[in-house]
Amino acid sequence: DLPKYISIPAINVSKTRIIQLGLMNHGQIAVPDNIYDTGWYTGSAKPGQPGAMFIYGHISSWTANGVFYNLNRLQPGDKIIITRGDNKILTYQVVSSKTYPYNKVNMDQVLSPINPNKPGLNLMTCAGQVIKGTSEFNERLVGGTRLIGS
Repeated sequence: DLPKYISIPAINVSKTRIIQLGLMNHGQIAVPDNIYDTGWYTGSAKPGQPGAMFIYGHISSWTANGVFYNLNRLQPGDKIIITRGDNKILTYQVVSSKTYPYNKVNMDQVLSPINPNKPGLNLMTCAGQVIKGTSEFNERLVGGTRLIGS
């Protein structure tokens, strides 16, 4: 019942692998090791379960676009498809998106469903500009969805 693949037809993400992510030593959620995989935070809900599932994906590297490069193009109503390890398919619908300064992301909101009465899926990636002298972006984009079918 764990997430295996994510597909987002509106931005040409097709059956992209979802890896499991825990916490790093300083308490932040880990990120995928490469720009082509997404990561499911194991402290968040499982697909279709109450609460919000949280998936992180990179926007880019210095040389290539990452899996969530076009996440900012998602519109309310767009579909996100999660395939679980048992091959059950769950469909979520985009409800909203919000951009935060990179150091002011409200993780309580990110780990909560958009609608408390429906399972949710929240996606996050970097956004904005690279902070001079670092490889860090100055914003985070969070997309909120709700489960519409399984």
